[in-house]
Amino acid sequence: MKTKKHLLSLTIACACGVYLPTALAQTEKEAKATPKRGAAQIMLEEIKVTARRKSAAEELQDVPVAVSALSSEQLEAAFVEDLTEVGAMAPNVALDPVGTVPGAASFFIRGMGVNSSVISDDPAVGVFVDGMYLGIPYGTLTDTFDLESVEVLRGPQGTLFGKNVTGGAVLLRSKRPTGEYGFKVKAAIGDYDRRDLSIAAEAPLIEDKLAAKIAILSKDHSGYFDNDATGNEVGDEKSLVIRPSATWTPTDDFTLNLIAEIGDQTLDGAPANSTIDKTGSAQVSVEEDQMLPHDFAAESDIEWKQVIAEGVWDLEQGSITTTLAWRDFEQSMGADIDGTDQPVFHFSDHSGATQDQLSFELVYAASINERLDITSGFYYFDQDVDYRESRIIFGGAVLQAANGKLEHSAMGAFIQGDYRLSDEWSLTLGGRYTREDKDALIASLGECNFEVTECTYSQNPDESWTSFTPKVGLQWRLAEEAQLYYSWTKGFRSGGFNLRNGSPTTPAGPYDQEEVQAQELGLKWDFLDGNGRLNVALYRNEFSDLQRTVLDQEARQTILNAADAVIQGGEVDFTWLLTEQLVLIASVGYTQAEYDSFEGLDVNGDGSADPEIAKDLDLVRVPEWNRSLSLTYDLPLGDAGLLTFRSAYQFTDERAGNEINSFTLDQYEVYNASVTYTSPDDSVRVSLFGKNLKNEYYAPLGFDTSLFQIEYAAPPRTWGVEVTYEY
Repeated sequence: MKTKKHLLSLTIACACGVYLPTALAQTEKEAKATPKRGAAQIMLEEIKVTARRKSAAEELQDVPVAVSALSSEQLEAAFVEDLTEVGAMAPNVALDPVGTVPGAASFFIRGMGVNSSVISDDPAVGVFVDGMYLGIPYGTLTDTFDLESVEVLRGPQGTLFGKNVTGGAVLLRSKRPTGEYGFKVKAAIGDYDRRDLSIAAEAPLIEDKLAAKIAILSKDHSGYFDNDATGNEVGDEKSLVIRPSATWTPTDDFTLNLIAEIGDQTLDGAPANSTIDKTGSAQVSVEEDQMLPHDFAAESDIEWKQVIAEGVWDLEQGSITTTLAWRDFEQSMGADIDGTDQPVFHFSDHSGATQDQLSFELVYAASINERLDITSGFYYFDQDVDYRESRIIFGGAVLQAANGKLEHSAMGAFIQGDYRLSDEWSLTLGGRYTREDKDALIASLGECNFEVTECTYSQNPDESWTSFTPKVGLQWRLAEEAQLYYSWTKGFRSGGFNLRNGSPTTPAGPYDQEEVQAQELGLKWDFLDGNGRLNVALYRNEFSDLQRTVLDQEARQTILNAADAVIQGGEVDFTWLLTEQLVLIASVGYTQAEYDSFEGLDVNGDGSADPEIAKDLDLVRVPEWNRSLSLTYDLPLGDAGLLTFRSAYQFTDERAGNEINSFTLDQYEVYNASVTYTSPDDSVRVSLFGKNLKNEYYAPLGFDTSLFQIEYAAPPRTWGVEVTYEY
């Protein structure tokens, strides 16, 4: 039996692609009649996305929104393993790890993100897994196995998505059971003792009524870097993820999807590389021989459980979708923060976090008539967070510990309408009202014992924030294959409290909410009889009360409403099917970011704010230029199958490493390549792949204190062989 992927509508576009089931799967007879296509042609097939949350998925080229997307097939073709690599394929997107906390995210889109590992910082880029918003940055750097699609929405999402964000949103959709028998196994081996195995199996339990599926992922590799101080390695990872799911269709007009997940991950502490010797210790250059001088063997253990229940009612006019989601997360962590061979600054294994969240969303979407589409809904979110941190400084000469607890709830109501003024013009109007409540209990550094079992909670702040975020958009259909669009929208990120408070004498908050007014002008154009595609977006985002996380020279973090800023730029996605077997995909992003004002920042380290100097600083981790390029070539082997060759290139410009611009993260280039053999019946694929082929040292982020300056090194050159079998 052919795999279910041939029974779904495939959709690919832009610098990436996406496929989603448009409605019901094809029949087995129709699937067998479908000719096999190479990867090059798949890049330009029909596109369906859910960015506007309508009752049916829309073609990407029809939506007046800047979206990059990646399908299951494209994920596999590019050997994408996690969201970091997804971000490398989209303009002005950086989905990087946070560094100090393994598995945590520090995502930036269009220059907006959070440059810290403070767990209570609301993400500026929201991650939504099957409709469930992930409430903290920890455990957010998810793997991409068994996903149906990834959509990256660039810019503030002020109306339609549950937890409002000011940078963008990343939407992950798991593969659902198809109602047919299917099996897929993928195994990979490679250098650094890599051993990966994923299995997915599904079957109908009650014909046309109940289907079930289970997907399992196991990953294991040794450290990417030699530890020059202790002789061991840095960067080990072991992961196990189990994802059972079921689809129940008791009637023709109701479907219930249940998706559960259990995960367990063990990671080394982040590979920190000390770039400036401030301790008198001997340093070894990672760039030269891939060694790191860590004296502290840090390890992080992550466990999570989650259940998502999605119900869909098809009505005579439109549909109602409800999503009830629960997630429980726990992480213990140690870290060699200073990245040297001296005991300067460590997180002990008493450090860690727990989080429990519950959310519910109800969405009604319908085409009211030939001219008007409506999407409206209600959203509720609640989470409890407990963060503990235990610091070892100068080998135990100074021991500090802190604890922060947070109760956080949010509610929102939203509506958006698209009205077709004529065959060529459409108007979009929408709005969302949001209220967020936060209640914190905080013991600052020095108010807990080293094991974080006894604390004095000197601060118990609480606060509420409300916001109304409207949207106005205008779409002009130039021709069947081209459109221009313009949108203006507001976005906000709620205020909060610093759960990693540095001193009992320093208020943990509240800091106020961050707001943005965003404008976007875009062009989407298919040309050369559908063999080419050009998407262009220009944007201008004006921020007020910009939240900035400032690190002092003693590595204590303070969160301020420090600045007003303007971030503007442009993006180009280009796809061209040069021949039936060869496709070129390119993207370019440009960003110009400037402060209008920056209050409260001590640039000179003299204890007083320097607003005149601060407003001329570069925004942290905002590259001026980024670009990507890939070529995919299919070589048909007749009855013997197909060979696919792929090469890819990514460039990221230099960026300010911190708020006071005391160091710079260098520009970098990454080259990847692969060759894949596919059997004539598509059941077997064998691939050889390599990543970072130039073995370039680069660091997505770092920070600077009076004792050390460090960068967090990305993986060096890796290679592997992957074998996939499915039916």
